[in-house]
Amino acid sequence: MKGSDFLIFFSSSFLNELNQIIENHANSLQKNEVLKFNLGLNKSHGDIIKNRNRAIMEAIRANRLRVEQLKIEIQLEEVSKENLISLFNCSTLNLFALIASIIVLFYDRMDE
Repeated sequence: MKGSDFLIFFSSSFLNELNQIIENHANSLQKNEVLKFNLGLNKSHGDIIKNRNRAIMEAIRANRLRVEQLKIEIQLEEVSKENLISLFNCSTLNLFALIASIIVLFYDRMDE
Protein backbone atom coordinates (compact mmCIF):
# COMPACT_ATOMS: atom_id res chain seq x y z
CA MET A 1 0.00 0.00 0.00
CA LYS A 2 1.40 3.33 -0.99
CA GLY A 3 1.41 6.35 1.27
CA SER A 4 -1.27 8.11 -0.74
CA ASP A 5 -3.40 4.94 -0.75
CA PHE A 6 -2.96 4.74 3.01
CA LEU A 7 -4.11 8.34 3.39
CA ILE A 8 -7.12 7.71 1.15
CA PHE A 9 -7.94 4.52 3.11
CA PHE A 10 -7.31 6.25 6.42
CA SER A 11 -9.32 9.30 5.48
CA SER A 12 -12.22 7.28 4.01
CA SER A 13 -12.20 4.97 7.02
CA PHE A 14 -12.00 7.96 9.32
CA LEU A 15 -14.80 9.69 7.43
CA ASN A 16 -16.96 6.54 7.59
CA GLU A 17 -16.34 6.27 11.31
CA LEU A 18 -17.00 9.97 11.80
CA ASN A 19 -20.16 9.69 9.72
CA GLN A 20 -21.28 6.72 11.86
CA ILE A 21 -20.62 8.71 15.05
CA ILE A 22 -22.62 11.64 13.68
CA GLU A 23 -25.53 9.36 12.70
CA ASN A 24 -25.50 7.68 16.12
CA HIS A 25 -25.48 11.06 17.81
CA ALA A 26 -28.35 12.30 15.60
CA ASN A 27 -30.36 9.15 16.36
CA SER A 28 -29.66 9.60 20.06
CA LEU A 29 -30.79 13.24 19.90
CA GLN A 30 -33.94 12.23 18.03
CA LYS A 31 -34.73 9.54 20.63
CA ASN A 32 -34.18 12.08 23.42
CA GLU A 33 -36.49 14.57 21.71
CA VAL A 34 -39.17 11.87 21.34
CA LEU A 35 -38.77 10.95 25.01
CA LYS A 36 -38.96 14.61 26.06
CA PHE A 37 -42.08 15.05 23.93
CA ASN A 38 -43.69 11.95 25.44
CA LEU A 39 -42.76 13.08 28.95
CA GLY A 40 -44.27 16.47 28.17
CA LEU A 41 -47.47 14.80 26.97
CA ASN A 42 -47.59 12.65 30.08
CA LYS A 43 -47.00 15.69 32.30
CA SER A 44 -49.69 17.66 30.47
CA HIS A 45 -52.07 14.72 30.75
CA GLY A 46 -51.22 14.39 34.45
CA ASP A 47 -51.89 18.09 34.98
CA ILE A 48 -55.21 17.83 33.14
CA ILE A 49 -56.26 14.81 35.23
CA LYS A 50 -55.11 16.53 38.44
CA ASN A 51 -57.11 19.68 37.59
CA ARG A 52 -60.12 17.57 36.61
CA ASN A 53 -59.95 15.66 39.90
CA ARG A 54 -59.64 18.95 41.80
CA ALA A 55 -62.70 20.33 39.99
CA ILE A 56 -64.67 17.15 40.74
CA MET A 57 -63.73 17.31 44.43
CA GLU A 58 -64.75 20.99 44.58
CA ALA A 59 -68.09 20.16 42.95
CA ILE A 60 -68.66 17.34 45.45
CA ARG A 61 -67.80 19.68 48.34
CA ALA A 62 -70.19 22.36 46.99
CA ASN A 63 -72.95 19.77 46.56
CA ARG A 64 -72.48 18.53 50.13
CA LEU A 65 -72.74 22.10 51.43
CA ARG A 66 -75.90 22.62 49.36
CA VAL A 67 -77.40 19.40 50.79
CA GLU A 68 -76.66 20.61 54.33
CA GLN A 69 -78.27 23.98 53.54
CA LEU A 70 -81.34 22.25 52.13
CA LYS A 71 -81.61 20.07 55.26
CA ILE A 72 -81.53 23.21 57.42
CA GLU A 73 -84.17 24.89 55.22
CA ILE A 74 -86.42 21.81 55.47
CA GLN A 75 -86.04 21.75 59.26
CA LEU A 76 -86.92 25.45 59.44
CA GLU A 77 -90.00 24.88 57.27
CA GLU A 78 -91.09 21.99 59.51
CA VAL A 79 -90.67 24.14 62.64
CA SER A 80 -92.56 26.95 60.93
CA LYS A 81 -95.43 24.57 60.04
CA GLU A 82 -95.51 23.25 63.61
CA ASN A 83 -95.64 26.82 64.92
CA LEU A 84 -98.49 27.67 62.55
CA ILE A 85 -100.39 24.56 63.61
CA SER A 86 -99.83 25.42 67.28
CA LEU A 87 -100.94 28.98 66.65
CA PHE A 88 -104.03 27.75 64.80
CA ASN A 89 -104.82 25.29 67.59
CA CYS A 90 -104.41 28.03 70.20
CA SER A 91 -106.53 30.39 68.13
CA THR A 92 -109.16 27.69 67.67
CA LEU A 93 -109.16 26.96 71.41
CA ASN A 94 -109.37 30.67 72.16
CA LEU A 95 -112.22 30.99 69.69
CA PHE A 96 -114.06 28.07 71.32
CA ALA A 97 -113.40 29.58 74.74
CA LEU A 98 -114.73 32.92 73.53
CA ILE A 99 -117.84 31.28 72.07
CA ALA A 100 -118.33 29.31 75.29
CA SER A 101 -118.00 32.52 77.32
CA ILE A 102 -120.54 34.25 75.12
CA ILE A 103 -122.93 31.32 75.46
CA VAL A 104 -122.47 31.29 79.25
CA LEU A 105 -123.07 35.05 79.38
CA PHE A 106 -126.11 34.65 77.16
CA TYR A 107 -127.61 31.94 79.41
CA ASP A 108 -126.72 33.96 82.52
CA ARG A 109 -128.61 36.93 81.11
CA MET A 110 -131.54 34.73 80.22
CA ASP A 111 -131.70 33.48 83.80
CA GLU A 112 -131.98 37.01 85.15
